[in-house]
Amino acid sequence: MKNRYFLYILLFNIGYFIPGIKAQEFTFDKIDSTANKKALEILSSLEVDSVLIYTHGCIGCETIDPDECECSSGYKSVYIIWKTINNSEILKIDCCKSHKPESIDISEFWNELNANKDNYFSSKFMTEYYAVHHSFYKIELISLEGSQNLEFYDFYFDEENQYHNRNIKQPIVHLNQLIHKIINEYEKNK
Repeated sequence: MKNRYFLYILLFNIGYFIPGIKAQEFTFDKIDSTANKKALEILSSLEVDSVLIYTHGCIGCETIDPDECECSSGYKSVYIIWKTINNSEILKIDCCKSHKPESIDISEFWNELNANKDNYFSSKFMTEYYAVHHSFYKIELISLEGSQNLEFYDFYFDEENQYHNRNIKQPIVHLNQLIHKIINEYEKNK
């Protein structure tokens, strides 16, 4: 028993110091840093009053070609969405690169978001269940007035979570669905 415990500690310490193990976390942080910097540039340099940052990723998911991008044990994509005087634009930043901004028509989305943002960001999730391999989401709205954000995970909605029914009724779930429609349309047109 003593030897087995020692072996677990040894393997954990070796894994912790192997560069590839921590590289994924570093890549995810780099994506966040790039996205936050870009969002602040957009907010300060354009005639924009708010920017939405939508993050979606997965921990422990397989990647199709890990040599092509920097993500090796999952993925992460950040979408920055903003409205200018004439239109809205979307910019994607992922493990591979920062894509070029594209114009999108989502004026109804902005009306919905502005009318219900306090309700969306007041969502509260509960869980006693955790999945090692899981998707994660973060929605952040940054404006000249301040910022609001909320993070959540797919296992909050797993039927094994006793709070499943409560969690699927949270207002942010509706906002997440609206954002998914925008992103799916954007990805389809690329």
